[in-house]
Amino acid sequence: ENVDVWTNFTDYGLEPPVGLLRMDLHKHSWTNMKHVEGMLQGVVGDPPYGVRAGGRKSGGRKRADDGSIKPVPEEHRENHIPSTTPYPFDECMDDLMDNSARMLELGGRLAFFIPAAADPDDAKAAGVDSVPSHPMLALKASSVQLLSTRWGRRLVTFEKVAAYDEDVAAKAREVLRSRRKTEGGVEDLLERMREIVYQPREDVVDEEGNVRPRRKRGTGPSGGKFTPTPSKPEVLAALREEEGKRGT
Repeated sequence: ENVDVWTNFTDYGLEPPVGLLRMDLHKHSWTNMKHVEGMLQGVVGDPPYGVRAGGRKSGGRKRADDGSIKPVPEEHRENHIPSTTPYPFDECMDDLMDNSARMLELGGRLAFFIPAAADPDDAKAAGVDSVPSHPMLALKASSVQLLSTRWGRRLVTFEKVAAYDEDVAAKAREVLRSRRKTEGGVEDLLERMREIVYQPREDVVDEEGNVRPRRKRGTGPSGGKFTPTPSKPEVLAALREEEGKRGT
């Protein structure tokens, strides 16, 4: 039996949606359409954190000297795959909140996950993004789910409490970007998460005397690979001898 997004609704006993639209949150088809304001009752999201796999947005194509982009030839439009560029989490979060503030009806809800830290010192790194904000949205709930002893995620729920004002929203976003530079933001928290996830590990010898693979120092998000350490007896003996020297 095929399993896809449609079967999810059947599994949970829910009525299937009228249809599904796939668009770029950063630059979607409704960006400049006034009539879509207030058309949604709820928005749910799970933006990519970028610890192991980052988000992507439309962009990356080379521009002409005048700043324009060469259009895709008509004969290639049907099978054209748009180029993309990295999509930082803080920008994705800002886009999600701003689009929701515009398209939700008054009283509508937005709920999405953000990274969270169990350790207070780590949590401070989030700075101004410790509690995400938008002038048209009010925080109604915040629930933490720990995924390890140090890291987890937070489900935040907002309610639209004011009509969308493009000028007010744009000004608030610029202020937020400026404050992140001096007070820190969610990208700083994510950087701490990456340091933990990709930190080098010490060699581990199991009960049978085999040395488990260790991670090379300096590898990580840029393409780090695991390098297995040989489990030959002479190699193990050399490692133990080296450990003995360190102990003395």
